[in-house]
Amino acid sequence: MADDKKKDDAEKEGGKKKGLPPIVLVAVGAALGGAGVVFFGPQPEPVEQHEPSEPKPEFKLFEHPDIVKMSFNPRQERGAMGAQVEFQFVYKADANHAKEVVEEIKTHWNLMHSRVLLRLSRETPKGLRDPENIPILEADLIREISMSLFPSEKAVVTQILWRRIYVQ
Repeated sequence: MADDKKKDDAEKEGGKKKGLPPIVLVAVGAALGGAGVVFFGPQPEPVEQHEPSEPKPEFKLFEHPDIVKMSFNPRQERGAMGAQVEFQFVYKADANHAKEVVEEIKTHWNLMHSRVLLRLSRETPKGLRDPENIPILEADLIREISMSLFPSEKAVVTQILWRRIYVQ
């Protein structure tokens, strides 16, 4: 009798089944199985990428062998005076790009000469004789030479090596 009662209840509900359809169960099982393989399966070793890299910069100081010689007329209110200076310069550059820097110096040498001459011509004879003014002049020349010789900024002038400052 109990069995008959269960059959009657099932027929009353119109044949509705309880639970999920089999396709959903298969999809959920596949998703969980795939996730398990991803998280718990063997991990592939990371592949090292070898990018073509430039050598590490190796900055060194280079003393330029040529002597810069200038004869000019310093600024003065009346009369005429002459002055002469001779110096070398030291620049800091990457040793890996030394040939390129030397080519830049050759290319821009005349521009540097012109800018240095203009800067020196603004000095007074008194300023050229004053030991306290020389470091200021040196800083200006370092800036002018760096900007004119190395517009690509591959090198920078760090020091002026004075050989002669003569005012008459």
